[in-house]
Amino acid sequence: MSYSTGFHWAHQGEGLAHVDKDLYGASGSIQTEATLAAAAAAGTIARIPCSNATAIMIMPLLGPVLTGSGGTDAKFTLYGVMQQGEPSQPTASAADKFVFQLGVPVAATVNSGDVDNTSSWTLDNPGGFTFQHHDNTAGGQHDMAPFVMAPALSGSDIPTGDNGTLADLETGFTIFPGIDFFSEVILSFDSEALSTSQKFNALISLLY
Repeated sequence: MSYSTGFHWAHQGEGLAHVDKDLYGASGSIQTEATLAAAAAAGTIARIPCSNATAIMIMPLLGPVLTGSGGTDAKFTLYGVMQQGEPSQPTASAADKFVFQLGVPVAATVNSGDVDNTSSWTLDNPGGFTFQHHDNTAGGQHDMAPFVMAPALSGSDIPTGDNGTLADLETGFTIFPGIDFFSEVILSFDSEALSTSQKFNALISLLY
């Protein structure tokens, strides 16, 4: 029987900072554990252990929007990480990791350096930082990389108390299946036409 872990924050602080969407290569690369640990400590990636999980659901959120220039949509990247050997083996955690790029969905559509559609739905993370979902145009569908599914979510009848409503969410999440090959997944954020100081976060849920 499958079960979901419920929603968890990808980043507990002010959010992930901007990096290139192909931070670890357009298809992937081999990275040292020290490199990944340093990037996580610097707040440019979020490392999410997922051993035995079959899929991950990601709801992208932005911190206060900082206007940039241009019309390139802000994006987030998901990487799957495969270690050398089984977790119980002493070299598995310290050895270099194979980092595969799984997809680059849109976090928010951008027009003239600003987000195209703004939802009224906001949420504070455990660090006390506020994040907001931003709709995409064209019926609210998130951009999709190959084999990435974006299920429709119409939340107009779902009350959420003091945190607003889900009425503006339209498609509010992306699901990546097939992650059970990986020991962990990594999230990063490319602000594209938004300011490079823009912060990103996500609510995530793992399916086991």
